[in-house]
Amino acid sequence: MTFDNTTLSGLGLTLGTYTYTWGTGADADTYTVQIGASNAAPEPGSLAILGSGLLFLTARRRGSSRRRRA
Repeated sequence: MTFDNTTLSGLGLTLGTYTYTWGTGADADTYTVQIGASNAAPEPGSLAILGSGLLFLTARRRGSSRRRRA
């Protein structure tokens, strides 16, 4: 990312997790920023949804091209 012609490193941020808290009581809120490599990987369910969507689009395209020939 670039922020006003600088990078996160240029802003003085280092690897780690930063949690900012503001407010008190029931109105308190937090914001967490994680800088660095993430171990997140796509869930198998997400990949299945993507695959089924691609199969649907392929089948629909093939079906419409067959109708045009007939």
